[in-house]
Amino acid sequence: MLPKRYDFFETTGDVGILVYGRSLNELFQNGGLGLFDIITDVKEIIEIEKDVELKCDSLERLFINWLNELIFLFDAEGFVARKINVNVSQKNEIFSLDAKLMGYYFDEERDEKKLLIKAATYHGFYLKENAEGFETKVLFDI
Repeated sequence: MLPKRYDFFETTGDVGILVYGRSLNELFQNGGLGLFDIITDVKEIIEIEKDVELKCDSLERLFINWLNELIFLFDAEGFVARKINVNVSQKNEIFSLDAKLMGYYFDEERDEKKLLIKAATYHGFYLKENAEGFETKVLFDI
C-alpha cells in the first residue's frame, strides 16, 4: 500500500513534488492533482470537463509534458482540475496519454492563489518503478 498520493518539498527558489502511484495511470493522475494543490486550495466543484491527449517518445518526457499542459490550462484559462482520469499506453516507441479532467475555472474572489508555477523541469527529475508501483520527483520553476 502506498503511503500518500504526493509529498511536497522546497528547494532554493523552487518547489518540488514526490508523486506515488500503484500504476502509471495513478502516478499521472496524482501528479496532476498535486500540481493543482500547489497552485490553489482545490474546491469540491466540478462544472467543466476537458480532454487532454499527448504523445511522446519517452515516459519521462510524457510526464513533464503532462504537467506543463496542466500549467498551461491554468495560465491560459484559469482551469483547475478537481478530478482526473488518466490512461497511459505505449505502442511501439510512442507513449500516449488520454485524460479527462473535471473541475472549474479559478475565481480570484473565491479562490486562494498559492504559488505561481512557470514550468515543470527536468532538474533532479526521475521516474522509476519500485515494489509498490511507481514514483517520480519533479521540480517546478516558480
